[in-house]
Amino acid sequence: MAQIKPIEEHFEKSDTIRAQHLLWEDVLKQRPDLKGMRYKMGFYMLLDKNPWGAVRGKDARGDYGLGLRFVP
Repeated sequence: MAQIKPIEEHFEKSDTIRAQHLLWEDVLKQRPDLKGMRYKMGFYMLLDKNPWGAVRGKDARGDYGLGLRFVP
């Protein structure tokens, strides 16, 4: 059985800001078992803590996000 990595390990810093809702969609593509409001809220709380030290800002469309890239 493959081990599941913590969500924090699925992201790395990037120079490009990615909207928070798109970061969540990245997670769901890899981990559809996390679909649900409590997981989504936990994810947004994690983004707020920003353990990666990523840059915060707006993406090209003006959506709030972080300078993170999803790593499967």
